[in-house]
Amino acid sequence: MNTTTYKIRYSVGLKILAVFLFVISLAASVLSAVGVFVLFSESVYIDGGRSFTASLWESTLHSRAAAAADHIYTHYKYSINYDETGEAAAQLLQGYQETYSASETNMLFSIEAQGEEIFSNGSGKGVYAKTSFDYRFYWNDTKTTTQTFDTEHELDAYISAYESQWSDFSYEILYEEDGTDYVNPVFQLTYETPINTEDSIHVTAWVDDIQVMDIFYWVRYFSNAVTSGLPWGLIVLGIVSVIVCTAALVFLLCGAGHRSDTDGIILERTNRIPLDLYAAGIILGWVLLGCLIADITYGGLYDIGAIILFGFGCICIVLLALALTLSVAARLKAGGVIKNTVLYRFSSVLWRVLRQGANRISYICKGLPLVWKAGLAYGGLSLIELIFLSSTGAGYLLLAWCVEKLILTPLLALVLINMKHLKKGAEEIADGNLNYQVKLPDMIGDFRRHGETLNRIGDGMQVALEQKIQSERLKTELITNVSHDIKTPLTSIINYVDLLKKEGMDSPNASQYLEVLERQSARLKKLTEDLVEASKASSGAINVVKAPTNVQVLLEQTVGEFEERLEKNGIQVVLSPCESQSLILADGRLLWRVFDNLMNNICKYALSGTRVYLNMENTGDAICIVFKNISAYPLNISGEELMERFVRGDRSRNTEGSGLGLSIARSLLELQGGTLDIQIDGDLFKSVITIPTAEMK
Repeated sequence: MNTTTYKIRYSVGLKILAVFLFVISLAASVLSAVGVFVLFSESVYIDGGRSFTASLWESTLHSRAAAAADHIYTHYKYSINYDETGEAAAQLLQGYQETYSASETNMLFSIEAQGEEIFSNGSGKGVYAKTSFDYRFYWNDTKTTTQTFDTEHELDAYISAYESQWSDFSYEILYEEDGTDYVNPVFQLTYETPINTEDSIHVTAWVDDIQVMDIFYWVRYFSNAVTSGLPWGLIVLGIVSVIVCTAALVFLLCGAGHRSDTDGIILERTNRIPLDLYAAGIILGWVLLGCLIADITYGGLYDIGAIILFGFGCICIVLLALALTLSVAARLKAGGVIKNTVLYRFSSVLWRVLRQGANRISYICKGLPLVWKAGLAYGGLSLIELIFLSSTGAGYLLLAWCVEKLILTPLLALVLINMKHLKKGAEEIADGNLNYQVKLPDMIGDFRRHGETLNRIGDGMQVALEQKIQSERLKTELITNVSHDIKTPLTSIINYVDLLKKEGMDSPNASQYLEVLERQSARLKKLTEDLVEASKASSGAINVVKAPTNVQVLLEQTVGEFEERLEKNGIQVVLSPCESQSLILADGRLLWRVFDNLMNNICKYALSGTRVYLNMENTGDAICIVFKNISAYPLNISGEELMERFVRGDRSRNTEGSGLGLSIARSLLELQGGTLDIQIDGDLFKSVITIPTAEMK
């Protein structure tokens, strides 16, 4: 937006013009809406306004005739009552002939009382309107009577008998004089008796011609407007007024907070007043203006001055509402509408005070020991109980309260001491002091059991910590072992490939190099296969098909397959079968893989020239198979540690093998419901397999 357009759009003159158009169009739209509603409710838009104008003429004529008849006959009746000759009444009626002459009103009417016409300013046919009706008058008057009574008893009896028939009464005591003193009191009673009468008159009124500018002149003017184009003109005026009012309001809202000489939002001084105070001031102005308008229009709008004051008050109310709307718009553009209120500032200060107070109280409560907290709470509740019981005044309740406190106070102290010990133990364990033990002899009941639990938690955490340290060490060794086992064949393959490149395939050592490459490649392949199988076995991804299996036959077949290899290593197998042949429910393929791994370990690590013992035992609910051999290498490692992956008894890792055999065997047995336990006694290596029998399954 360029500077010229900015100045024109947000100039003060245009804003004043927009305010003027807004007020005028709002008033026009409201008046047109009211007019359309009234005309629509009177079916003007259906029959062209004929019924509405007819009703308007009739109601206006009826009301004016009734008012005139009431005014004339009331004064006429009083004139007759005060002057029985009738001269005053005749003069009064002559005066009304001048008041309601043809030069003063367009209404012709006559008044008849008891069949006699007492007033008429002419007769007609009712060209514009005609009405005829009876009008009733109710006269309320009273009759005053005074009586005297010699005794007060007679006075009271008379009042009791006729009091309901009077509208008002009073009495006084009078005394007769004998020259020197007052004697013989007389009771004088004055009372009023209501007198109600009723008169009826017949009124006939016409409007034949419009010669003077009275109410009927404007009725004719309005009737002609209604039957011509006023109803549709009001609709057009309402639509145009709404459009102009909306456009002016939108222009003012867009310009709120803007100046023609400055870019951006500028809040005037009135817009910097807190919004709630600003709104309260405007609402107060509305209330005062409303009271003023109500006071002005209390008796009806009868003169032009009251109408002007009423219109001025309405305009002021509209301007105040517009000012509040524009102020809110400017504040919204500038931001921080809610913050710029007294209520927000007060609530913010109050919230800060309450929050600081709550923080202080919380800080004090947190700093107090548990015993102090419970003691203060217990003391406060006891004090409240004491005050309540004292207010009742019941001595036996106070005695019961004292007995109760004598019993509960020591119990509460014991409970708090126990809780203090438990809290101390929990804090020590949480701080890492796993050797801390809660003092159990001083505790009772569930507190003692909870203390025992805390002590066990400390012991358990100590064990878990040791296992975690061991697990971390095994993980480190696992990484080292895996790296070593993979690196060794890879290094050999790389070196011998390099030798073949240098010497060529015609070298006399080529066949030896190829043999090494083949052996190391097979070793690397075997390591990869063992890794895959170990992963499947530990995750349970292997399909297990259980069937009744003769474990003794399967073990004998495994020994037979390894017989040649064992003899080559100078190892003799001693097999001790079960006395009773019991079947197991297992997967023969996976069980053979377990036996194969154990026999491979024996071939690799058993001491040459020794015996290997295979013992089987049927315990009734399980078959136990024990593999025992003498290790060729010192076994300075536990059985559980040896079953970890990539862990071997040969710490130097000079022998072939991946260190996965025992781990795979244990996982395969667990999938079939069995167990594998490794026991080491010096150089004696024992593998104990336990598999439930088929009967147990």
